[in-house]
Amino acid sequence: MQKIKYFSTFSGIGGFELGIDNAATELGLTAECVGFSEVDKFATSVYQRHFPNTRNYGDITKINTNKLPDFDLLVGGFPCQDVSIIGKRAGLAGERTGLFYELARILRAKQPKYFVFENVKGLLSSNKGEDFSKILQVLDELGYSVQWGVLDAQYFRSPQHRERVVIVGFLRSKCQPQVLSIKGENSKTILVNSPVVSYAKRRTKAIRHDYINTITASYHGVNGDGAPGIIEGDKARRLTPVECERCQMFPDNWTKLGKDGETISDSQRYRMCGNAVCVSMMRAVFLALFEVICNEGQGIAAKLNEAQNGPSVEFSQQNSKVVNLSNRGAPEDA
Repeated sequence: MQKIKYFSTFSGIGGFELGIDNAATELGLTAECVGFSEVDKFATSVYQRHFPNTRNYGDITKINTNKLPDFDLLVGGFPCQDVSIIGKRAGLAGERTGLFYELARILRAKQPKYFVFENVKGLLSSNKGEDFSKILQVLDELGYSVQWGVLDAQYFRSPQHRERVVIVGFLRSKCQPQVLSIKGENSKTILVNSPVVSYAKRRTKAIRHDYINTITASYHGVNGDGAPGIIEGDKARRLTPVECERCQMFPDNWTKLGKDGETISDSQRYRMCGNAVCVSMMRAVFLALFEVICNEGQGIAAKLNEAQNGPSVEFSQQNSKVVNLSNRGAPEDA
């Protein structure tokens, strides 16, 4: 059985890890996380509850690459605040999104065969596209062939409209099969008996949709500005933390407890879910990548189509309606 070793950065609550583990298991592979990098204490506590044997290397800016173990694959969703359309858009010059250069530093030092990075769709338009062009240039100079694409979580079992840029790299040697040519059935029907509507304001006429707006790190209720909610009777309520976990395709109560069994507050659970990657979307990416790694490229299309279909996501009340309350329409990214 082939073993794939990977190092996880900006790890949050382990969305990449779940996607990797799910894909590897389905393909009969073994995936080993040789270490992770996370600084948020709440996310770290949740992560270590689920992955207690994985070492945290902490602040990525302080990692001594000479002390990192060898690995085949580098993964991470580097911070999006400086390129998001709802932020100040400082771009790669910003303190947070500029941490991409720490990923480049690790790539330069360790030269893993593959990488998978994730960020918001706004990365493509930041500084009129110059930031993304710079990222591709840096990766090319490091010796990697790169594929990238925009994927939407609503096509990977999730009821959530969440567009994200996924960048896949191969240490340059020869041409590799396409990993991100992902197509398949639309999965919006998973919200059975839960019509989706959005509101410009609470009293305006509802406009029907069949997805939930993007769950953001600042989500805290149905007070407008794109916040998804549930209509029960004539009142709107916010999604519960478990419902947010389901939108991101984590197991129920994944964020409920920390490493030592301490209860995590709802506000922190909402924030962590908003910052996470969609597990099922990453599963589809790694299904394709791992088949390439194992020289089984002929099965990629079937696996990706299969990845679109799966069990329904259910909310607390089957007769509830999902609403997106907004003063400016659904956010394109978060």
